[in-house]
Amino acid sequence: MFDKTFCSSPWFHVRLTYDGSFESCRWAKNPEHQHQFQNTTIMQYYNSDQMKSLRRELLSGASTTLCSSCRYEESYGKLNGRKRQLIKSAVDTNNFALTLRSSPHYKNFEYSFANDGAADMAPVDLQIDLGNTCNSACIMCGPAASSRLERDYYTLNKIDAGLFPKPNLSTAWTRDKTLVDRFVDELIAIPNIRYIHFLGGETLFEESFYTI
Repeated sequence: MFDKTFCSSPWFHVRLTYDGSFESCRWAKNPEHQHQFQNTTIMQYYNSDQMKSLRRELLSGASTTLCSSCRYEESYGKLNGRKRQLIKSAVDTNNFALTLRSSPHYKNFEYSFANDGAADMAPVDLQIDLGNTCNSACIMCGPAASSRLERDYYTLNKIDAGLFPKPNLSTAWTRDKTLVDRFVDELIAIPNIRYIHFLGGETLFEESFYTI
């Protein structure tokens, strides 16, 4: 089952959500947010107990609940997040064993296996959610990523509270200029970043985007 559950994402990727919560990846379903950017740096989260535990589970072949979204998509033959991230490690799910051993990250997997899930590299792939300022109300979206939907949900909640729960949103971390400046300093300090996926709302409406 190792080839059906293993994912390389925790070795090179983390996500920072709009309210400053860290997620183990852009597709993860974290039951609770144990770490906030307000008091945890990117690198501290990257080697936090939560991330080390996830790496240990993946290396043991366990089917972790954090990866339920990818498993669901894969059960329908979709090109899911797990496969996308494995491609970045040069691992082919159709020739898993051989390509895993030849992966440029293989030595990093071995290091984590021998060191209780700790990683000896730094993230090179980030998803950064800046806020929920948005003029659109896309059907696949929600209030956390759209201020327009946030307003709509307050109205629709009166019609069907089960289908449209009242938004319970926190202030975006990017409203704090001190945190934005610290984020920029952390980006500069992390070597070899290859890819940053910025999301809003509408990203270009967020003043913090231009600072970053």
